[in-house]
This record gives sequence, structure tokens and C-alpha cells, in this order.
Amino acid sequence: LHIKELLEQDGIQPDARTFTSLIATVARKASVVSGAHDPTLAFALVQEMESRGIQPTGMTYSALIDACGRCERPDLALKTLRSMLRTKQIRRRNGEKDGRKNEVGAWTNAINALGKAGRIETAVRLFYSMGSFTKPNTVTCGCLMDSLLRHGRTSEMTDLLHYMKRERIAPT
Repeated sequence: LHIKELLEQDGIQPDARTFTSLIATVARKASVVSGAHDPTLAFALVQEMESRGIQPTGMTYSALIDACGRCERPDLALKTLRSMLRTKQIRRRNGEKDGRKNEVGAWTNAINALGKAGRIETAVRLFYSMGSFTKPNTVTCGCLMDSLLRHGRTSEMTDLLHYMKRERIAPT
């Protein structure tokens, strides 16, 4: 954040990548200033970004949802995913081009946050509903697989492997 201030003093304005990088650092350390257990800083950065007329990207939402997961706030991760989808729907309705790409990361991080919080049923439902919006990838499947494994749900792991085979998603 200090470097961002120095750049701005020199007339260099942050862009979507700058803000996304900053959001991705929230809650990576256990200090209050870095947002330990509190994603408020990440949400404040998104607000600042939007107030400057910078549209959050799929990667921005992915970083924000990941920060919610690190802060053990799967409720906020889901709320953020819904917000991303609502924004996309509004832009389409208004005939605007939605420049967001890489949204699979946002879905993956939401599934991961839910799984780590023990909300397996919700993680599974989210995984199987995401196909209407974007295609899961190997990382998405791995996050769900890890959650299922941690909670001893081996029969569902087999179902997931069959799904991956049907969808031609190569396991690693």
C-alpha cells in the first residue's frame, strides 16, 4: 500500500492488475494490518477501484474470494461470487461487454473456502451448478476432491472422478 501511494505521488495511477495484486496479499500474514481474519481491507480496495472507474476482473474477484477464504469467511466468499454474477448479468442486460475473464478462479476459491470451512454440501452444490456459468478445471476439481477426502466422503470422490472423465478434465 505504501508503494501504491508513492507511485500515485509520482503520477502513476494504479490499474486493475495493481489492485488485484494488493487484494491478493490480504490475510497472507497474521498481522492486523495485513487483514488477518478480516477481509475488510480487500473489500475497501475493490471499492476504491470501482470509485476510480476501474472494473474488477475475474482475477480480482478470485483474489477477493480467496482473501475471504483465508479469513475463514465462506459466507463473504459466496456473497462476493453472487455479486460477480449479478454484475455480469446487469452488464449483459445493458448491452455492455463484460471484460471479465478467468472467472473459474473465483468459483474455485469459493468452493475451496466452503470446503475448508466444512460446508461440504454447499461446496458440492456450487461445483455442480458452476457448469451453467463456466467450466471447472483441474484445480477446481482438486479443491473439491481435497474437501471430500478430508471429510471421508469417498463415494462422492468417485463420482467426481467419473465427472472429470466425462468432461475430459485430466486429473493430475
